[in-house]
Amino acid sequence: MSQMHINKYNVIVSLGLYRSASTWMFNVIKSLVSIDYSIVSVFADNILELNELLQNNDEVLLIKTHIPDPSLQSFIKYSNAKVLITIRDPLDCVASFMRQFHLSFEDALNRVNRSCLSILELKSIVDHAIFIYESPESRNASMVLEIADFLKVTASDTQCEKIAQELKSENVRNFIDKLTDEKYFSDSSPADQYHAETHWHPRHVGEGASGLYCEVLSERQAQLVRYTCKKFRNHFGYNIHDKISLVRSKSTILFSDIDLAYCCHGFFFPEDWGIWTVEDSALLILPLQKISSTIRLKMQCVLSPAMRSSSGTSLSIMLNECRIFDLDDSESNAEPLYISAFANLEPTDRILMKIDFRNLRANNEIDNSPDTRKLGIGLVKLQIEYQ
Repeated sequence: MSQMHINKYNVIVSLGLYRSASTWMFNVIKSLVSIDYSIVSVFADNILELNELLQNNDEVLLIKTHIPDPSLQSFIKYSNAKVLITIRDPLDCVASFMRQFHLSFEDALNRVNRSCLSILELKSIVDHAIFIYESPESRNASMVLEIADFLKVTASDTQCEKIAQELKSENVRNFIDKLTDEKYFSDSSPADQYHAETHWHPRHVGEGASGLYCEVLSERQAQLVRYTCKKFRNHFGYNIHDKISLVRSKSTILFSDIDLAYCCHGFFFPEDWGIWTVEDSALLILPLQKISSTIRLKMQCVLSPAMRSSSGTSLSIMLNECRIFDLDDSESNAEPLYISAFANLEPTDRILMKIDFRNLRANNEIDNSPDTRKLGIGLVKLQIEYQ
């Protein structure tokens, strides 16, 4: 195996989705690289946290990060760093965060989603390798060998086996328990404290199970994770087993309780009255129980300040390729707004409802509101009938 090329900044990055074995990865990298090189490591989400370390004489700088900001992303890119990325289904990441670190659902989802977005951004611009939590080889000697190969470090099979053994769950759990008994950790949140050298948190090691979310999250919470992290889950194929309820003929959909699997993009989270569109375009996909071409619908909506102002804002609604509704600001005074439509479509087993806006402005541009969202219309209720 050829030796690792030491570049100008000697940078390796362990970028992991929260609760995806990113700390295991961090410790594997440290163990492998330290066989031949001096190494200094740090947790950082921005470049300011690296300033002092960049002045030292170590051969390799290892950065562990979950949500690298633009400054750190630029540093990683232009230092020609090798980036090792750990991923896991965000459903299980959120559930594990809640169970092991006692985070609220909202806090766990926010952290995991920000990490998802960072991974998608960074992987598109750097040399990287992906390591999948659900892989059969995950966290064993064969994965340690794979990491060594990517880093081009000199490591024998025996050394890789030893590293994997030292980092087995039971050994790490015993190490953390010893630190806890020695009062190394405080009583503050496990998420906000970790061992300086290894970065293990109190309560760090969970069950390591896939499908953990079924035991921890409510169905509504699982929907919110799927919707919020949709781009990440689709990109890495975590959506392939998702199920979506078929829409029956003569159905009434309350948007306050909508199955978020129907919301493809452009919507905010549901509220107790309904759901807002928040982009220049929004798309609903409604799978039908049978192929149909005749669709009747009636939809109750509310208008945002942007739609009620005289700002040249307008909207149009399409069902598949059929335009069913147009509204401009000269007509935007009805409250609530009722939209009734009948459409003859090409035979289809799903309806694509596309809502497009022109000249839509954010709330804070309309009335000095602190709300920066681009609210369009709020969907309250949809009645749909097809034959």
